[in-house]
Amino acid sequence: SKMHVVVFENLFPGGEEFESRFDLKGNMRNRYVENPSKGQVLMDRNFLESTNGVPLSLTPKAKAHLMAVLERDTLFLQNAEVILSCR
Repeated sequence: SKMHVVVFENLFPGGEEFESRFDLKGNMRNRYVENPSKGQVLMDRNFLESTNGVPLSLTPKAKAHLMAVLERDTLFLQNAEVILSCR
C-alpha cells in the first residue's frame, strides 16, 4: 500500500500560547467545527467567521517570510509530484 506524508514547518517558536488554531486547506466543503471546545483546531469556515471575511493583516516582513515558506513548500510538493504546478 502507498503512504503519503506531508511535513510543514512551524512558523512560530515553541511555547507560544494561541487563542485559536486553524487547519486551513483553502476549501469550504466540510470545513467547519460547530461548537468547538477550548483548544480545538478550527477549520476554513471558522477562520472566515472569526475574521468577518477580512484578509489576514501581516507586516511586510511577516508577509515576505510567509510567502517564502509557501513558495518553498509548493516547490517541494511539485518536485515530489504531489501537485502539478506551483503557479
